[in-house]
Amino acid sequence: MIPRAANVKFSRCTEMVGAMALWDRVKTALREERNSQAGFWAILLRPLKAGVAEIALVKSLQQFGREEEKE
Repeated sequence: MIPRAANVKFSRCTEMVGAMALWDRVKTALREERNSQAGFWAILLRPLKAGVAEIALVKSLQQFGREEEKE
């Protein structure tokens, strides 16, 4: 027969292990959700970033052309 005090400690340990397993599942689910949200925003912002880069390139080339005309 297991003493009552030992039984209480054992049940607390099993509860703790169950809580840790649950927390691991929650963390994994949140990480997957965050990754999918990041992917969504990356897809959404990709054309915008490309447009900004293109505008910057055109302005840079215009400035370079102006500097060549001065010489």
